[in-house]
Amino acid sequence: MLGNYIMPNYADLGKPLVDAVITYTMMEGSLEDSGMSISIMTIKIMHNLGLIIFLKRNHMVLQLAIRLATMPEGIIEDIVVTMVAWDYLDDFLILNPNKEGGYPMILG
Repeated sequence: MLGNYIMPNYADLGKPLVDAVITYTMMEGSLEDSGMSISIMTIKIMHNLGLIIFLKRNHMVLQLAIRLATMPEGIIEDIVVTMVAWDYLDDFLILNPNKEGGYPMILG
């Protein structure tokens, strides 16, 4: 019986964007990627949120999906992120992108 069952074809949900609050600042349009084990934030957003004092330097190399490798500026740990009515702690890799645009944060 199971061999003849055809899975239904679901539509692509696209890019799930969420609004999150960090340090009482609304971060609109953050990409939510539940397949990641760590979140990513740009260095510009980190400075705007006043989180520079929490930055810890590291010697990590991050390999991106397009097979490029980059070295994060560091990591900030245990930052409270609020989405809807839920508060949770998250760790962020801090990246310095080559160009402007994209998403302010990727929440994993």
